[in-house]
Amino acid sequence: MKKEVTVQTILDAYHVLNAKTTKAGKMKDGEFSQLMKAIKTIKNVALPAQEAVTTANEKLTPENFEEIQEKAARFTSLTDAEKIEVNNQLIRVQNKIERCTAAETKKTVKIDISPLSEESFGRFVEANDFSVGQILVLQELLCK
Repeated sequence: MKKEVTVQTILDAYHVLNAKTTKAGKMKDGEFSQLMKAIKTIKNVALPAQEAVTTANEKLTPENFEEIQEKAARFTSLTDAEKIEVNNQLIRVQNKIERCTAAETKKTVKIDISPLSEESFGRFVEANDFSVGQILVLQELLCK
């Protein structure tokens, strides 16, 4: 079944599915095979997009970004003015990266995935500790 989704949705699903903690042990053999084919399809779209996002992060992150992150790590000990400055710096970097990658992540692509049944998707979710947001992203891609 062909689905039209954004590249960002694919990236979000890929990050969940590619996590070392993701399990499929409660799925039946045919369901697992179906899931693996879907993951391969998702991976083929996600990897080039992830490379573009990674490159943008590397190129657009300021030289003093480690210093900003160190300040953010001790956020509670900062003065109010320092907290505002750290937040503003992080937001500026994030916005710059998002503007640069928006053309890639917001475009829609058609992917051909054999949808999982509600029961098999339920077994997959049951085997994992996904958040509700992660389940919704996966359900959008993996189910009808």
